[in-house]
Amino acid sequence: MILKNDSILIGNLGYLSPEAYLVKGFDFKNQKDLFLVPIPDLAEYENKGVSDFYTVFYNFFRMKPDGSKSVLAFNYFDRMLILDEDFQVKKEFLGATGLKSLKIVEGEPVDLVNYYFDLEVTDDYIFALYYDQPESQYGEVMQSTQIRIFDWNGTLLNIIEVPDYLMGISFDEKNQTIYGVDHFQEKIVKYDFSELLKELD
Repeated sequence: MILKNDSILIGNLGYLSPEAYLVKGFDFKNQKDLFLVPIPDLAEYENKGVSDFYTVFYNFFRMKPDGSKSVLAFNYFDRMLILDEDFQVKKEFLGATGLKSLKIVEGEPVDLVNYYFDLEVTDDYIFALYYDQPESQYGEVMQSTQIRIFDWNGTLLNIIEVPDYLMGISFDEKNQTIYGVDHFQEKIVKYDFSELLKELD
């Protein structure tokens, strides 16, 4: 959850909600719902469950520290959205598969693909953990992963191939270092991004 303007909570709704994994704003001082972040072009996809805990709209949401923009990256779609201060879509980044058709029948197995798996943000950059791996291989086929660096205009600045099978990342802005969790091999790794970020400045 993200707190904005000391009274508005913004975050993903949990898997028990009928609007699971859609991003919602809530005014906790006045105890009222404010909005659902619009997700264009997904009207044809019902927000169906693909497991006991996840739906097809499972995503990662982060807000720029100054509150002026947000980013939404999808797990099962190769898609990232940059949102303005009013949570309207300003820029879209589509990967090679983009909005490919997903045929999902409730309760039946489906071989989805994991694309975005985590986000970290600063006022300058978006760091996105990226897989491009079939869901059926998750945790079974260990592969290298990518850390993709975007600016807040939605421009892809660099793709870093890392040898570790990461499931989460954290950015230490002071030391310009990315920390990653390799859950399946039970280790924490770090990558020095200082020289790389100097080149991007």
